[in-house]
Amino acid sequence: MLGKSLVILLIFGIVAVIELPSLIKERQWKELYVFSMFFLSALIITVMYQIFEFDFSPVSHWLTKVYSFE
Repeated sequence: MLGKSLVILLIFGIVAVIELPSLIKERQWKELYVFSMFFLSALIITVMYQIFEFDFSPVSHWLTKVYSFE
């Protein structure tokens, strides 16, 4: 799992190197905010899973129940 998490964070890092200079230069603060929230969410989930071995199954079951159209 650590390998997959690092790949996801690496992809965010590559996108940041490409996109962030133009976002800051053109003062697109809303897009910068959204990008930062996605990055921080991925980082927090990775840390919770790796350090605390957090079990996401209750969250998964809740999301499945909320968004299922049965």
